[in-house]
Amino acid sequence: MSHAREGYRHTVGWAVAPIGRHSVMNGVALGGGVVPDEQQIERFAHRARGLFAQMDLIGDWAAESFRRNLVALGLDSRDELRVGEYAAAVERSRLRSIDAFDAMVTWLERRPARNGDDHRRR
Repeated sequence: MSHAREGYRHTVGWAVAPIGRHSVMNGVALGGGVVPDEQQIERFAHRARGLFAQMDLIGDWAAESFRRNLVALGLDSRDELRVGEYAAAVERSRLRSIDAFDAMVTWLERRPARNGDDHRRR
């Protein structure tokens, strides 16, 4: 695991990328069998908002990553680009997924906070 990924996970207390779109898959759930109290409900709501914000961030990063790739590949000035052309250019390039992941972690750490961003586990 890269230093940036491990440092980010340690700093914020959650994985960088959600496992899936269901809250239970990401450890955000209320236990069954007992009616939850206000504190448990608030903790669940807080973590769920954070999970959804995290998913939005991944979408934001996808657009940023694509933009960065276009620049790195010299394709950013084109008005039109077919998916096959883009995929072939990436294949021929020296772009590496580990570098993209580390760039995402750095981007996440440096971006300005937005409303609802505090999604660390309580």
